[in-house]
Amino acid sequence: MFYKNSLKYRRHVLVLGCSFTSGSYTWDPDYIVYSEALQPDGTYKTIDQGLGRERMDSNGTWVRWLDSRDYYTIFALPGSGIIQHAAIVKHMDMEGTLDDIDYIIVQKTYEPRLVLSKQQRFYDRWMENFKIEPTPEVENIIMWRNDAKRINLMNGVANGANLGGHFKNDQYDQWLKDLYHSTTTRTAMQSAYVYIDETCKNKNIPVYEFSFTPQPGQGRTKLDNSIKLDLPNFFAGDWAMKHMMYKKKYHVFGPIDASISRDGEDIFTGHYTFEGNKKIGKMIRKQLEKYT
Repeated sequence: MFYKNSLKYRRHVLVLGCSFTSGSYTWDPDYIVYSEALQPDGTYKTIDQGLGRERMDSNGTWVRWLDSRDYYTIFALPGSGIIQHAAIVKHMDMEGTLDDIDYIIVQKTYEPRLVLSKQQRFYDRWMENFKIEPTPEVENIIMWRNDAKRINLMNGVANGANLGGHFKNDQYDQWLKDLYHSTTTRTAMQSAYVYIDETCKNKNIPVYEFSFTPQPGQGRTKLDNSIKLDLPNFFAGDWAMKHMMYKKKYHVFGPIDASISRDGEDIFTGHYTFEGNKKIGKMIRKQLEKYT
């Protein structure tokens, strides 16, 4: 189901990630997303959502610098996390396609995260919600990304989700924290980790994981049966700030109007460029070669 010219390749790899895996990015200052955010006094204010300002090319995903002898099926949904990844593994298991996978790479960021598609029956219309991103330059990769309208329910206070501009309001801050630290949220995360762990263990599918960001105070943040790749956090943290972030060769960033920005910042912080992903991909490949 997932192979293109499958006989050409040694192994079939499943890659689960978010926007950091979707592709490489370029700066576009004219592509800006605004919204009208309700303020505490009942008025509305035009807010620069901090979205846009960058264009994505799926051909530039860091996966293209992994071993070219293998074939890669990527599910890269912006805003997704371990709960979404577990749902993908479950769906593939139900469809019988998980048995075609030789190993899995899980790319993580901040947790908890939960992205749902609006007005969609999850399993019946799963594949209808995804589209193939054309990758003509990378024949051993197929990219699936969600093409439906999305609701990001649990993007977490860790990375500053604003939920329409209310992030500065104390009552919403507390509500976000309550949701973020709730037993229900932690149980959902725990269940997702356990499902991936046990399913892959029973099927003898190796799982390799790494995180673009630090994982402080976020409950269970790793798979018990996976191999943790010896990699730095590529986004946020000391290594990222020293070697990659806010360096034009590797990182997309630029000015933003602080008077209307969603968090009062005057710098837009985006994703990584083609060269940035190239550097990341080569580091990941070096680690994978120890095991594969």
